[in-house]
Amino acid sequence: MPSFYTPPPDLSNYPTKAEVPPQNFVTPLILTTADMHATYPAGPTYRGKYCRVSDMWGSTDGVYRCSFNGRIHFWEPTTQNQMPGNYTVTGSVTVQPMSSAPIMELLGTLPALTTWTITLGTDNLPPGIVKEFRPSLSSLLGTLNVAGLGIGSVVSLALGGNRRFVSMDNGSAVIWRQLN
Repeated sequence: MPSFYTPPPDLSNYPTKAEVPPQNFVTPLILTTADMHATYPAGPTYRGKYCRVSDMWGSTDGVYRCSFNGRIHFWEPTTQNQMPGNYTVTGSVTVQPMSSAPIMELLGTLPALTTWTITLGTDNLPPGIVKEFRPSLSSLLGTLNVAGLGIGSVVSLALGGNRRFVSMDNGSAVIWRQLN
């Protein structure tokens, strides 16, 4: 051995990572988002705690933190995925914020004289979530709108015109507001 080699320290008296209980997590298991909300509802008991999920943004492993904004407790994602998710539009639909990508690339063909509406859902919606729609439809002969609690009237999506929305607590509910 070269003279500069130093053997690693003896760590046999220390626990391995697997033996250390995750004190800041509500469970060591990885849950689905639905199971997290059903088993560990946001509230003072879990404030400041974390939970691992397997389906954040619909398909990504992620971590939520139970937060409090002075009025409500809510599970919020610790990161916001910036990768667009493809979604083929085939009719009117309600999109739940945490079970779909934050950036939705809209694909498909909108038939002439047809109106489809994408409604932004509010199931377990925390404040501060951004949802962006990017219409990349092969044709937009009909009308494609976005609606949702707090938006007011529907917002039209023109071909190539991105629209961004953010969730906010208005003092009585978490609602959507248009950013652009």
